[in-house]
Amino acid sequence: MILINEFTPDNVVSFFEKYDRVYKIPTLKQIKDSTARHPDLACCLLGKELIASPELFYFLKKEKFPFKIIKGLAIPKSKYPSDIAYNAAIVGSFLFCKKRYTDPVLLQKASDAKMTVIDIKQGYSKCSVAAISSNALITSDRGIYKQATELGIDALEVTPNGILLDGYAHGFIGGCCVKKEKKIIFAGNLSRHPDFERIITFCKEHGTLTEYTEAFPLTDLGSPVFIPDI
Repeated sequence: MILINEFTPDNVVSFFEKYDRVYKIPTLKQIKDSTARHPDLACCLLGKELIASPELFYFLKKEKFPFKIIKGLAIPKSKYPSDIAYNAAIVGSFLFCKKRYTDPVLLQKASDAKMTVIDIKQGYSKCSVAAISSNALITSDRGIYKQATELGIDALEVTPNGILLDGYAHGFIGGCCVKKEKKIIFAGNLSRHPDFERIITFCKEHGTLTEYTEAFPLTDLGSPVFIPDI
């Protein structure tokens, strides 16, 4: 299934329903702008567990969510960096995050899984990273690009332009897509992105099929989350 916000427009929901069942999650109450609707501020999928903010955890428990949920300690709030506790990007055995502000439960779970935590300057780590494979990522953040390449990860740096995000000049490449098995699904018209051809080629080189729709503009939805079948 794919986790998206409860207020996601119907045409966007219909697009994702072509690929899997859609599960709507609530808006974060203590974040006051449009990013309150972003899943990547409320939770982080790590292997076969979803580490969720207390607010989301209790909602999913009440709804008898069919996946293992772990309650985090941090409560996402307005104003950076109070909103980035769960905004960590996973690429293979690496967890990219701004460690000081990352939820301690998430960090412990990463340690238990023998993952290497990469402390980066960019707090919106998940927003900024589209993980293409266990050894490849796309980002518009120069710092992440440099650190990834130093780690031996194949990285593609793209422009931050061409992605909509309500209330902001532009969105993030990681926020507008979701990886499902061998497909990466973009929320909107990827063909209008300035780096379209480079993105398509890069994904293909790493055995990943690129899916998108021309029905609406490429939009940062806060990294919809693919939950695999148990």
